Parts: sequence; C-alpha cells; structure tokens
Amino acid sequence: MLKKLLTTLIVLAVVIAALGYWLYRDSAPIQELEARAKNLQPLAADGAASLDLISREDLPPEGTRSLVDFIFAENNGIPYPFEKMIEVLASYDQDGKAPASLMIPFSRSLLKASSDLAQPRVVIAADMEPGNSSELQPQFKGRLFMGLSQGADEIELVSYNELAGRYEFQLIKDYKVGGTPKLVYAQRSICLACHTNEATIFPVRPWQETTADPAVTTHAKQRIGSDSYHGLPVAGSLAIADRIDGFTDVGNSISTTQRIWIDGCGAGDTGNRCRSRMLELALAFAMNPGGFNEADPRIAELLQLQQQNWPASGVVLANNDLMNRAPLEDALDGPSTREVVREMVDSVVAMLTRKPADEVSDFNALPPLPASQDPLTPRAHKAVYDASSLEGVYGVAQLFSPQDIALLETLSNYDPAKIAAAVQAYNWPQQPFKRIAVMQQLGSHFGKQLSYAYADTSKLSDPLLDGEPPLDITDGSVLEHYEQYCFGCHRGNPSAKLNFMGGETEAVVLEKIADTETIREALDWERYAGTSKANKIMPPETSWQRRKLAKAIKEGNDPLPEMREAVPSMFEF
Repeated sequence: MLKKLLTTLIVLAVVIAALGYWLYRDSAPIQELEARAKNLQPLAADGAASLDLISREDLPPEGTRSLVDFIFAENNGIPYPFEKMIEVLASYDQDGKAPASLMIPFSRSLLKASSDLAQPRVVIAADMEPGNSSELQPQFKGRLFMGLSQGADEIELVSYNELAGRYEFQLIKDYKVGGTPKLVYAQRSICLACHTNEATIFPVRPWQETTADPAVTTHAKQRIGSDSYHGLPVAGSLAIADRIDGFTDVGNSISTTQRIWIDGCGAGDTGNRCRSRMLELALAFAMNPGGFNEADPRIAELLQLQQQNWPASGVVLANNDLMNRAPLEDALDGPSTREVVREMVDSVVAMLTRKPADEVSDFNALPPLPASQDPLTPRAHKAVYDASSLEGVYGVAQLFSPQDIALLETLSNYDPAKIAAAVQAYNWPQQPFKRIAVMQQLGSHFGKQLSYAYADTSKLSDPLLDGEPPLDITDGSVLEHYEQYCFGCHRGNPSAKLNFMGGETEAVVLEKIADTETIREALDWERYAGTSKANKIMPPETSWQRRKLAKAIKEGNDPLPEMREAVPSMFEF
C-alpha cells in the first residue's frame, strides 16, 4: 500500500513538473531577466567615454541625488496619502495645476500582478511649470514619473538626476495606511531589462490598456464605484495619454543627447570646440526656434567638428515605444482554463517551496505577453545618428527650461550675440551635460551668481538601496512603540534633519532617539493638549499614527511614558 502511494506521489510530481514547464516555458524567470539586463549590448560602442562618465551603479554618484529626493526632503518626507502627493506636486506649478495622470488597469510593469480594473495602476507625469525667477528653478517636464500600484502598496519612480546626467529608478515601499513608507533606489539591472535606454518607456496610441480608451474607463468606474480614484479622475483621454507619451519621449531623448554631447563630440580640444558650438546653436534655437536657419555657417563648422570624433557605429536613439495592446475583452471573459490550471500549479509550488512572494515572482506568475507586446523583448532602434545630424543641437536645447532661457535673455539684455560670446568664453570638457552647472557658468559671465536649491545633498539622508534588511527589534523594546507611531516620518525620511530614527541596528536607533531631546517635548501630550501650542504634539494631528495612538491611550495602553523615558532629561545626572 505504501509503495503504491509513493509511486502515485512520484507520478503526480512528474505531471506537475511537466505541466509547470508547459505553463511557464514562455516566461522569463528572475535569473533570466537579470542576465538579459546585464548582457544587453551597450547603447554606446565599447570603450565609449559615456559608459564611464555616466554612472551605472544602483545608487546615485556621491554628491548627487534625484529630483524626487529633493522634493520629498523639502516637504518633510514622503507625502501620504496619494492625494497629498498630488497636492505637493501641484504646489510647484505657478498656477497650482495637478500633474498629468492616467489609469492603467492592465499594466506591463513588474507590479502588473497588482493592477486590475478595481485597482488600476495610476501613472503620473510631472508637467509643472514654475514661474520665472531670478534664480534657477527645477525642471519637471520629462524628468519625473510615478506609477502607484495600490495592490502592491508601492510606487515606482523614474526621476532625473541633474547633477549626474542620468535617470534614477526608485521605489516607495509600504505605501499604505499603517505602513512605514520608505524611499529606496531599485536594482538598476532589473529596471533596465525593459528601460533599455536607461530612461522612460510608454505604449503607443490608441493606448487601449489605459483609461484613454472609453470602454476601459466605463468598466474601471464600475469596478471602482466612483468617477475618481485617489482624488484623480478615472476617465482619461487620448490628449492626456499623448501628453504623457510626449514626456516619455523627452526622457528617452535626454539619454541620447548625453551620448551625443560626450561621444559625438569626443575628447580633446576638438571635442571642447564641438560642444561649445553645439551649445551656442542650441541656445539660439531655444530662444528663437522659428528663426533658426540651418544655413547658418556655424552649423557647417559644427558638422566638421563632429566628423572628427563621431563614433563609427553612430549614436543610438533607442526605442522607448511599446506596442499597443487591447486586453479588456480577455479581462472581462475571466481567466482561461490554462490560467486556472496555472494558478493551481502556483499554489502547489508555493506550498512546496515556501518562498516569500515578491514583485518579480508575481510578474512571472502571470501569463506571458506575446513577444511583440512584452517590454522585455529587444526593440529595434528608432534611429542611429551619424555625424551629419543636428540632433545634438535640438537635444541640448531641450535640456533647458523656459525659465532658463528667460534668465539668459534678461542677463544678456536680449542680445543673442552676447549669449554666444558667453558660451565661447569657456571650455566645455567631455563630461555629462549638467544644466545647472552650465547655467551657473553662463550666469557668472554676466556677473550673476545663480543659485539652485537642489544642488546641496548634505541635508538629505543617505540613499537607501532596495533589499536592505529591516530593523531587527527585540520583543518588548520601546522601539516597538516608536516603530508603530514614529518610524513612518522619522526613519528613512529623505531629509537628514528629520531622519533621526535611521540606523542599521536597534542600539544605534535607540542612541539617536536618546540624543534627540525634542522627542520628549513632542510626546508631552499632557502639557500641550488643548493649548495654543498643541501643534508641538507628535504624531501630527491629521496622521493615522495620531489616531492609532489616541485610541491606544483611550483603551488604557498609553505608551507615551515609556517612550519619553527613552529620551533622557537634560536635568538627569
């Protein structure tokens, strides 16, 4: 009997294995995904200077950070809930305009398993327009993208790093009620498996996997039970999708422009003169696009300079366009027999292996996309530019904001010849194009020291890499209370000033808490509650942590005395 049972189990295992192979054979496991990313042919030829000068590390180069890091630090942490995130972004627009948004129930991201008609992925493309200023302003269009997946309690971000000349790939983890949102840098190799130009990707029209499709909007509204989701309209439009698509094209072209600036012009005196002429022409185009004349003799000089160092293989404009897909009908029909069986196999495998779930596993567990629609499938380049191209001029012009151009026009008294002379007064060495440094150099020529608020990283907490272990807290430690009520704002906060509960070990965190005397005052509810100084009390009055703590106190589980005792009084000896 036992032998028969054992034989049956072995046969069943073989059948499950064979069935698993049949179901999974078209999808890329995590090892293949990572290998494919790491073994991609470089966007630049072997030995190209851009491969060394633009960092490929997961964390940003020292002394640089992404745009979103500075925004969150400036606003005392990660805005929550998502409605607050939208408010914060809109505050950077001179008219208070919210960023462009679109719902994508049928996502192709790593978090696609967490998106559906009831919880669509929310894509945000920052298009804020700051007002003119006598100082340098952040540039948002094509520089900041977010994708909220409520089902995964996570936001994916693509955010430009002005000081390093590259895009950063980041995540906000545990973005939920009761969570401790944490901003981390993603493993770049996994992201670049799809984002092959180290920048942004997006599907092409008519965007039938999004709420730009009226039918998708109708069903999404029904499943959500509202016309809005996270304070944003569920209904999209072709115009909004086209706008977001345009911003992703801007992001894609920035990576190519950097390679033209570095590799197309090359090294040495010839390369410096090439960049100088390219910058001069780019500013001329930015100031007066309609009056730009390709018969300008300076263009002939630029093309001659480009001929001397331009890579023999050309400079690539990668393809950031994903083929349109129309998955609504399949979604409404429900899972196929194959998918049902596949889910059963997943359950058996999960029970046998007991491996924790993660977004990559969830990604691979879904039915594979057709190769033509899969973002992992290599895409033919959009273009390969040779030395006769003026794409560098147009690309560099796009790196400046309207506010930058207005500043230069004011400083030069609207004299293009003076701006050209300012450009020619400096060498422009072979390094990534850094808009802020270029503007400050030109400003100094006119006797103006231009400041930029997002250049000093000393006030930011250290960047975190995804996958770092969570803090191990001893049972009964006072840190359990701090974890519940305080970590959400003061551990992993982008602002170094507010990150006073950061640290790799329990002892380090407790020491930091003990050294932060303001904590004792912030937790002194008895003194400040009901007075004009009630705003000193923490957690903030509108936070879920405050409500949770107030409930605990009401139920007789007041942790405040113990929490205050962790901060020695200044009068203790």
